[in-house]
Amino acid sequence: MCPPPAGETPSVAQPALITWIMWRNLWWLAPYTFVGFLYAAISEPGAFALIYVPSKVMVQGNAAVTASNIVAHETPFRFGIASQLISQILSCG
Repeated sequence: MCPPPAGETPSVAQPALITWIMWRNLWWLAPYTFVGFLYAAISEPGAFALIYVPSKVMVQGNAAVTASNIVAHETPFRFGIASQLISQILSCG
């Protein structure tokens, strides 16, 4: 960047003006930002309930071991149910 000519002071307001001009054209992104946040808020509890909890609790083809895992890991199992419910409520709203 070149220094200002002799006798002139550099403008401090110019970067703020450029920033305002850039962002005033992006006002329409605000709803999409909210939708992106909502998508992330729906995805995280759903992934926990559908991927993590079944991998720790369920044993394919062995109901007795699955039942004992549910008793042993009761808190993650309950959080999985609650997070699936939260995910469904958010996706319907």
